[in-house]
Amino acid sequence: MGNKNIAVFFKKVLSFKSLSARMNFVLILLLLAITLLMGISAYQITSDQIINNTDQDIQAIANAQKTAIDGQIKKYLDYYYLFKLLVSSVLANEKQRDLSVISDISEQQISSLFRQSVVNIQLLIHADILDLNQKVIISSNATLIGETVPKSSFLEEGFTQPVITDPYFKNGKIYIDVIGPINNEEGLVIGQILLNFNADELTNITCNYTNLGDTGETLLGVRHGNDLTFLTPLRFQSDYSRLEPIEISGNRSIPMIKATAGQSGLNTALDYRSVPVVAAYYHIPITHWGLVVKIDEDEVLAGVRQLQYGLILSLLFVLLVGIFITLPLVSNFIRPLKEIEETTQKIINGDLNARVPVRKLDEIGKLGIAFNHMTEKLQKNQQDLIRQNEELSSFVYAVSHDLKAPLRGIFSLAQWLKEDLGDALNSDQKDQMRLLQERVNRMDALIDGLLNYSRIDRVKNPLVRVEVQVLVEKIIASMIIPEQFEVIIHPGLPFLFTDEIQILQVFQNLIDNAIKYHPGPHGRIEISCNDLTDCWEFSVKDDGNGIHPAYHEKIFKIFQTLQTNNRPGSTGIGLALVKKIIETNNGTIRVNSKGIPGEGVEFIFTWPKFQEENQV
Repeated sequence: MGNKNIAVFFKKVLSFKSLSARMNFVLILLLLAITLLMGISAYQITSDQIINNTDQDIQAIANAQKTAIDGQIKKYLDYYYLFKLLVSSVLANEKQRDLSVISDISEQQISSLFRQSVVNIQLLIHADILDLNQKVIISSNATLIGETVPKSSFLEEGFTQPVITDPYFKNGKIYIDVIGPINNEEGLVIGQILLNFNADELTNITCNYTNLGDTGETLLGVRHGNDLTFLTPLRFQSDYSRLEPIEISGNRSIPMIKATAGQSGLNTALDYRSVPVVAAYYHIPITHWGLVVKIDEDEVLAGVRQLQYGLILSLLFVLLVGIFITLPLVSNFIRPLKEIEETTQKIINGDLNARVPVRKLDEIGKLGIAFNHMTEKLQKNQQDLIRQNEELSSFVYAVSHDLKAPLRGIFSLAQWLKEDLGDALNSDQKDQMRLLQERVNRMDALIDGLLNYSRIDRVKNPLVRVEVQVLVEKIIASMIIPEQFEVIIHPGLPFLFTDEIQILQVFQNLIDNAIKYHPGPHGRIEISCNDLTDCWEFSVKDDGNGIHPAYHEKIFKIFQTLQTNNRPGSTGIGLALVKKIIETNNGTIRVNSKGIPGEGVEFIFTWPKFQEENQV
């Protein structure tokens, strides 16, 4: 997993809404990481120990096998030197210089000694004396006298030093020969001694599979060119008579190749079956043989696999115990925080009497105490605010009532003067009277606007199902719109569960604003809506002069207009009222206009899809 994927993974984890879920997940992940680390470490250490122990065991067995084979070879050579001593003593007494002229007495003595020795020496089949032409002239087995032994490299080498032949199969049994020179008093070679042994002792050594499990083997082999020949029966091919030399190819039998080359060591390689094995190998001195003791790698690793399964079960147990321990701890830690969260939600819903239960004076307990103190102050502040709002409401109502009374008097007085004086007023005086009445009307509208503005967040109207298209059509029908104006309502206006009076005021002010500040008699107003998943985005767009971006924020401030205050019906409160209503309902409003005549202005505002009774 790359760094980017890891970052995305942890970002998803941290996006869990529940702190308890995040903590539980992180703790379980931490426990899993710790148990995995412990498991991997234990597995590595123990598996290495198992493999090292296996290597040591195989080397120990190989050493023991080599020692036994070396001992058997020494025994063969000792027999040769014994026979050579016997022959030499007889020939010395007879002053024989050449076996070809050996006397009958000498022959009888040697034959008698040979027969007696064969009887006394276990595994010795026959003992022969060969002349320089490899012809048997004396033998413990009279039937062999006169026969010529076939030439071989062993016979050639046996003229200079004792030689042990490779074991060979004959008549259902395995044999081995020892061949060495016979020397006269001058040290000249006058013949050879050939001892023929049953190789059972050698095969008993190599066929001993004690401590080698189900797949272990001891191999004794020799290399001839590109072929390997095994000299004793194999565990997996016990019919030695049918055992063929194997061709050296690829990585097969590397340990035996090294052993026959005079090397020794330990490695993992393929054996003659092309099966991976752990093998110890040695060269057998005085011979061309290689000794390999091996065991299949699968059997060696079986203990490691059993360890693996045991570790997995143990780690799962540790992980489960850790989870059962940590989950209650997390729950106990999270519970006070959940109580604070629940209490906070109650306060948001208007229950300022809710308090956080404090059980311990730890950090969370102190947080709960501080939270309760804050709630008490909030409750007191709310009570003070309610009282101040009530006083302000009474004050505003009284002031508006007191202001409206003289305004109505001024308006009525101006109306009476116009009616009583009639034609006695000149044109300037009539303009002054008209201006006076307009200012009185503007002042009256301003007072009404201030009353509405002050009541927005204090008056809570019931939430009802509102069909926006029907609402807009009613607004347009109730307004005086010039005949040359075109109001287009695009399809798709939604249903809302909201305060009908407040959303009506928003649309009414925006439509009225588009008509009021349009520069000409002809105009176009478009009303549309977009779905933004969690809210609706409404648009009221006209084709007037537009508003320069420098004034986009100014127009929403109370008493701020871009036209002269003498303009009929302009109080500077309409857009401020719209913005306050929208923001009270958790919406937003913005202006889209470059201030280019003819391109107009677009008011875009959002309104939540779902509202609760305590939101407005």
